[in-house]
Amino acid sequence: MYWRYNKKKKHPIIDQIKDFEIPIIVSPSIMDYNHLFPSFTKGEKNIINLIKYGYQQGVIGEITSSWGDYRNKELRENRIYGFILSGEVGWNPSLELDLNNTWKGIILHFFGRYDSRIQNIFDIYRGIADKKLLNVWQSLYYNHFFSHPYAKNTKRYRKTRKTKNFMELIPQLEEIIKGCEDLYESIPRNQVNIRYLSFVAKHYKFYCKKRLNAQLLTGFDPKIVNINLQKGMIKKIQSLKEELRELFEEYQELWLKCAREDCFETLKQRYLWLEKFYDDKIAQIHNNIVWKNPNIPSETIYLNHDKIHETHTTYYKKIITLDEDIKNAHLQIIAGTFAKIFINGEYLGYVITRHTLNYVILENNIKIFNLKGFLHKGKNLIAIENKDYTGGVAPLNIYGKIEFKSGQTREIYTNKDWHATRELKENWNNKYLFEESWERVKSFGSPPRATGTLTYPDFRTNLKSMHSDLVVFLNQVTSSIPNWLWFLLKFAIKFVDKHDIIE
Repeated sequence: MYWRYNKKKKHPIIDQIKDFEIPIIVSPSIMDYNHLFPSFTKGEKNIINLIKYGYQQGVIGEITSSWGDYRNKELRENRIYGFILSGEVGWNPSLELDLNNTWKGIILHFFGRYDSRIQNIFDIYRGIADKKLLNVWQSLYYNHFFSHPYAKNTKRYRKTRKTKNFMELIPQLEEIIKGCEDLYESIPRNQVNIRYLSFVAKHYKFYCKKRLNAQLLTGFDPKIVNINLQKGMIKKIQSLKEELRELFEEYQELWLKCAREDCFETLKQRYLWLEKFYDDKIAQIHNNIVWKNPNIPSETIYLNHDKIHETHTTYYKKIITLDEDIKNAHLQIIAGTFAKIFINGEYLGYVITRHTLNYVILENNIKIFNLKGFLHKGKNLIAIENKDYTGGVAPLNIYGKIEFKSGQTREIYTNKDWHATRELKENWNNKYLFEESWERVKSFGSPPRATGTLTYPDFRTNLKSMHSDLVVFLNQVTSSIPNWLWFLLKFAIKFVDKHDIIE
């Protein structure tokens, strides 16, 4: 099977495979990978060009793909149109398509009659993708949609949250929503799919309004404005929150019409996080707080890049001294890629953290550990054995909180005060002294640097930090670049951080 998701007309690799005299199947895509809605223009060209070239070279058939990576959060009913197109091309690969007539035929047969309003909806969604009207790469749309709306508070950050075209786009999306209400009542077949089309417009509309609101409130100081302006800002946020709640409820309903309930829980939490962020902002304005950093202070640390491109182990240590009796204690760990955790020489557990497209791994990239019973008054040693199977830099990000019986609390987090080595010595995880081989670690900085947003976890409910699916993507990049590009990568990271690009 030959996969190639581009728009090229020729595929020389197919010619090379033919020399082995084995059956070949070509596999284009409808181009909905991590998209809210498929990219019709790219999908058309990929499907038509690859299938036709394969047919000319004598392949035995085609299978058009649609990947459900990163939790498969797309509403799958919106993939049908791309599959119908691929069926048309696959069954008749020698015929030249008139795409305009083909799409009219898809609408006619799928919905029971042709209606130009459906064609118009397709054209608007096509234009949003082709012209990048949402100002983001389509495959990163969800990361931006679920990002913290008030993650930073700088003028530079406000400039990077581009909202060009949004004021013109919102009325078009509202027109689609209203038109879908009429279409639902008038078409004779597959009416429910009109609701799926309408939901895309509602999702895009909320995203535009979210961005505009975030831009408006960047730098907003409730202490220097009158009470009426404060109330006005709160009203805008409450309106957004209500719209988000309605969006989520419809998403849940539509999801359960075409997918399993047990796969939904992992997606539900994303909407709940976003709702919480709006509640937090309302509380801040009520209490005259200008802005509160939503990110945990823990830095993503590493030792050096000497061992990239090979499996290696980095050993991390941190000594903390506690003067009070402990009531509760928890630790959240993000590693790279397989880390064992020891407290005062006792094995606590492990965490597997790596960049992947599989939702099971994604859901467990971050792990919370209960430290109660492992810590005591006096000196305590946190030791991490972190084996990097991907050949990255074995990064580590730790955030923890200790509650004392007196009511006081203390944070634990990774920073440049931690030490690390790659030289394993006896009882390394039970020694309170640092030997010559132990060095101070290096740091990529605190989130959103290196990881993207990492909000404060709720240890009481075992709720991990809100994070994007790209939380450990940097280590994946590190593992795949040549050594000579390392310093260029570090420069690029600093540039991205300076310009407030990452959320």
